[in-house]
Amino acid sequence: MPLDTWLYEYAVDLFNARWTYFKTGKISKVPDRPPFPKNTCKSTRYILMCFEGPFGRFVYRWPALDTVKDDAEKEKQEEYYQKWTQEIQD
Repeated sequence: MPLDTWLYEYAVDLFNARWTYFKTGKISKVPDRPPFPKNTCKSTRYILMCFEGPFGRFVYRWPALDTVKDDAEKEKQEEYYQKWTQEIQD
């Protein structure tokens, strides 16, 4: 979520600079890119893990992973789940 908010706010700044140029024909100051926010979560299509945040430390495994038919994909996701569960416990 912090990355989404960061991206939205930066996009608004860029849009406003372009809109000003479109209306006036004068180039205003190009907005500086703000520093990236701290990323406290990792995710795949089926697994979500957060180190910190409003819900604390957790790993969530989406139950739909049980219905995946591709064995290689299922095995890879299970590997992530086991690895990230271990990271949270350390």
